[in-house]
Amino acid sequence: PTGRGPPTYPLAARASRTEGTVLVEFTVLPDGSVSDPRVVQASAPGVFDRSVLRAIVQWRFAPRVEDGQAVTRRARQTVRCSLSS
Repeated sequence: PTGRGPPTYPLAARASRTEGTVLVEFTVLPDGSVSDPRVVQASAPGVFDRSVLRAIVQWRFAPRVEDGQAVTRRARQTVRCSLSS
């Protein structure tokens, strides 16, 4: 990623001191923006999904270049939700 911010930590997860990871699959568009994110796997299902999906659509990536042209590609990213970060 060339630009990314952390997801908002859910209040209930913070109160219960829950941490976890979320594997997200999404499309990186030729301009580096993200579309069509979906949760593939989560260590705490349903706890961080919404906040991670909201955050990842704000991220920016260096686009893949093929034959001198930026192209659309699918990607996966594991997002760690930790109280210490």
